[in-house]
Parts: sequence; C-alpha cells; structure tokens
Amino acid sequence: MCEREAMSWELDSPSSHLEPRLRVPRGLRRRRVGVEVAYGLVAGRSPGAGGNREEFHMSHSSRCTAAKSLVLSALLWGSCTFAQELARVTADEPRVPDSVVTLPVTVDFSAGRALLLQQMPQPLASGRIRQKVPVHVSVLKPVTKIVEVPRQAIRKVWGKLPKRVKVGSCIWNPLTCFQTMLVDVLIDEVFTVIDKVEQTVMAPVNELSPLDVEIAYGASVTDLDFNIQGEMLTASVVIEAFVNGSVDASVLKVGAVSCGVKEAKPRIRLTTTGPVRWTPEGTLTFSQQAWKLDWERPCLLTAFDIKAEDLLDLPGIRGIVQKKLEEGISKLPSSYSLRPHLENAWLALGKPLPLHEGAWLQVHPVSLAVGGLKGNGKTVSAVASVTARPFVTYGDEPEAAAVPFPAIGTTLPTSRRFTLSLEGEVSLREAESQLVRKLETLLQGAGKGEFQVAQVRLQGNADGLIEVTLGLTRPLAAEIHLRGMLHLDAEKEELRIQDPAFTVVTDEVSALLADALFHDTVLEWVRAEVRFPLPQRLRKSGASLQQAFIRGESYEVKIQPEALRLTGVRSNGDMLKITASAEGTAEGTFKL
Repeated sequence: MCEREAMSWELDSPSSHLEPRLRVPRGLRRRRVGVEVAYGLVAGRSPGAGGNREEFHMSHSSRCTAAKSLVLSALLWGSCTFAQELARVTADEPRVPDSVVTLPVTVDFSAGRALLLQQMPQPLASGRIRQKVPVHVSVLKPVTKIVEVPRQAIRKVWGKLPKRVKVGSCIWNPLTCFQTMLVDVLIDEVFTVIDKVEQTVMAPVNELSPLDVEIAYGASVTDLDFNIQGEMLTASVVIEAFVNGSVDASVLKVGAVSCGVKEAKPRIRLTTTGPVRWTPEGTLTFSQQAWKLDWERPCLLTAFDIKAEDLLDLPGIRGIVQKKLEEGISKLPSSYSLRPHLENAWLALGKPLPLHEGAWLQVHPVSLAVGGLKGNGKTVSAVASVTARPFVTYGDEPEAAAVPFPAIGTTLPTSRRFTLSLEGEVSLREAESQLVRKLETLLQGAGKGEFQVAQVRLQGNADGLIEVTLGLTRPLAAEIHLRGMLHLDAEKEELRIQDPAFTVVTDEVSALLADALFHDTVLEWVRAEVRFPLPQRLRKSGASLQQAFIRGESYEVKIQPEALRLTGVRSNGDMLKITASAEGTAEGTFKL
C-alpha cells in the first residue's frame, strides 16, 4: 500500500455548480496522476496534459463510494510515507553503545573483629540445668580369680656323696689303706611346686553410675579471628566457660564441685566455614556449612572424674552456644552493606556534571551489577559495574535524571568501555570565504595563467557526504564538483575529505580542457586545504573529559577518554553538524 503512487483528484458535486478539489499534498507526490469525477468517473492523465479520455458512467452512490476509497488510499499512502521518512531519519541518528562505569570495591574486615565482639552477647550463654551424668565410681566387689599357691615336695635324685674305700695293703701303714671318694647314690631333694587355685576376693571396680547433677554454667567469647579466601569465610571463636554444680547420688553425698571457678577456665574453640556472597539488596550474607569444636583447655572435675566437656558439650548447652555464635557471625557481613554507598553513587551519576561553561555531562545510569567476591585474608575485593548511556548537553543546566535505584544484578557486563557522544557545528559559509582566496593563489602559483574563481560552495547531505563546488569564470566557464566522505584526523583535531570524486560540468570541449588543467591541482588542493577544524565546543568538551571526576563518600570515578572517533556528519542548512564518539574507560575506587 505504501508503494502506491500519489494521486490528485477532483470531485464535482452533483448538487452544485462548484467544483471542490481534494488533492494529495505536493510533498507526498512522486508524479501526478489525475482522476476527475464529474457525473461520471474519468480516468487518465491530469487535465491539460493532453490525450484521450475514457468515461465510465456511474450512479451518484457509486461515485461517492469511489471518492471515499480514493480519499482513504491517499491518506494511507501519506501516513506510510511519513513513517518511512521518520524511520529513515531515526536510522541516521548515530547509535552509541551502552557504556560501563567500573567501580572496584574493597571491603576491609580488619575492624570486623572488634565489631563482632561488640555484637556478641555477654555472657554468650548461662543458666542452670539438671542432667543425668555418667560418673566413674570405684566400688569393692567380690571377684573370682586364679591365685598361685606355693608348696614343697620331696623327690629321689642321683647325687655324688663322699665315701671311704679300702685300697691297697695295710701292712706297713694302716692309714694308707682307706681313701675318700665321691660315689653315686640316691638322695632326697626338696623343691617348690606352684599350684593355681580359684579364689574369691574383694577388689575395686571402676564403673559408670548415673548421677543426677545440677549444673550452673556460663560461657563468654574472649577472642575471635577470621580469614577469607575466595568466597569462603572461616571464623574461629574462642569461648571460656565455667561449670559449678553439685552431685547427689543415692549412695553418695558429696559437696559442690566446680570447674573454672577461682581457677583457669576451660577454653573452647569453635570454628565455622561457609561462603560469603552479595544479596540483591547489596549486603553480604554468610551461609554456614560446617562447625568444628576443639577443647584447648579441658577441665576435670576430679572429685568424680567428670570432664567439663561432658557437661558443656551436652546437646542443650552446645545448641545455645552455636545459636548465639551463628547470630553474631551473620551480623558481621551485614554491617558492611554496599547498598547505601551504591545508592549515593547512583544519585551522583544521575546528576549533570559541568564540563565547561554551557556543557554538561549526563551519565544517565540504567542498571547495576556487583561481581563475585575474592577474599585474601582480611580484605575482600569485588567489582561493581554501572551500565549507562552517557551524553553531553549544551545550554542551561539540565535537571537530574530521576532513574529509580534498580535491583542489584550479579552478572557483570562483558565490556568495560565508556563511550560518550559529543556534538559540534561547522559554519560552511565561513569556510567558503576562506577557501576562495586560497584556491586563486594556488592556481596562479601552479602556472595555470589568469584564473578567476567566482565562488566556492560547500554543501553536505544527510548521508555524510561533503560536496565542494568550484565556480570558474576564466579562462573558461565551468563548475568543478568534488564529493567525498569526511575523515577525522584525531592527532590534528580536524576533518578532511577522503578520496574525493572529481567531475566537471561545462560544454563537452571545455570539459576535456578543464579536466586536463585542474584535475591533479584541484584534487591536491582539496586534500591539503579543505579541512575543517573540529568544532571548538567539541574540542573543549573532549579536553574537559580528561579532568572529569565524579566524587562522593567512599568512592571516586575518573573518566579516561582514549580515542575520538567520527560517528556522524549531517548538513543543517549552512551548518555542518559533527557527531564524534569519545571512547575510553570510566573507572574508580570504592572502599567500605
């Protein structure tokens, strides 16, 4: 429907001699096709255009229906054409990608130890309970056992005994007739025999006896330490406790027993681990995963060999201690809330920042995210990123952007670039007057004879093309046209025409002469002289960005432009509207 040709038509009223006409606006026509209705429908060329006519006789109602159809078609075609034109103009607007303001966040937990100790209730736990406690008691009981009993016995054994034996003759000397000698004889030997006899004796027996114990207990936190590696927090809490109780048994009557009263208190170390993460509200949350309990200084109730850990590690007391510790540790990260600081930074980024007189930087934040934690001891680092669509406005100070504080995301943008669109204008008429004198001097200096330049005309179009038209009157009448795209020379801060196309408009013979005389010289002149310095406003805004800071409590943002890129050239009458993109980073510091 939008591609239908424009129509012009006229309606003759059957009830009047007047001939009212309804025509499609001239700006919407591509070519005129006349359709006239007068007591009949006549189609063909517009009146006065010549040619034959062909008549179609219709009733009054048919003529009205046809007229309405033509009106609706014309209006629909006009609306489609307007929409296409609006889409084309919108497409011509330079599109600048989202920018990112990066804020590295540092959280120092060094002061957290004292803060956590202050938040811990003192005492951590206290009270009285009655418990059946198994107590080791020594009792004499009859015990059957094997006893070794010694006794003596006699047995026959062979042995050597001295005996006088007669030897030789006793004639001369009777004393030599006998001699004492050892001889083997059977003798009686007494020895000890060990007999094993079963006996019943009274012996002490160590047995567990359930005793009803009333315990007064108390526990206080005396020290705390923690360490963060990556996202894992390890907190270690030292607790000193006391136990004061009395033991009453049906067979025993004993006085009060105590541990940690008027003596060194038993010491417990509770260690817990778990991840620390950001919440959508901008606070840190601690998720406990495991507990570990160690007794650094056990205490023994020596009266009945009752250990303090047997009392304090009972499920009731241990549950109280752990609950208090969990509550205290969970409050530690929440004391380091990032949200108030992010809200202040968000408000600051929404306010216009003066760059120079009449120029205002508007960051225009649109979303916010905080990355994961990276702990190293007592220090935790993260990155907060604000996605923004910054731009510069000129004139009076604009109102601050009222952008509501968003939910804090956890996915950081992949890019950390900061891109800012800058605008400025170049007067084409001022440039023309300067170029006329330069061109005449160049042509005469090049030995081209007497030349007279009637005019130099500069013109831009919506596609970013710049056309230079040179009007010559001597030695021949001709128009030289050079057309090309503007290119930004960032180092020299100027715009020049890149690879211009050269054409001559004159009669056929003069065209050949003009091309031979002027082609190389004029092209060189265009490359060398047809340059537009960056608009002063644009250059001033770019320089002011180098010193742009956004400061607030606990944070600071520095904008660091690194490159300037031409993004658009549009003609606006006698002015050339230049749009450039300053690209770099916007980073800062954030300390809690």
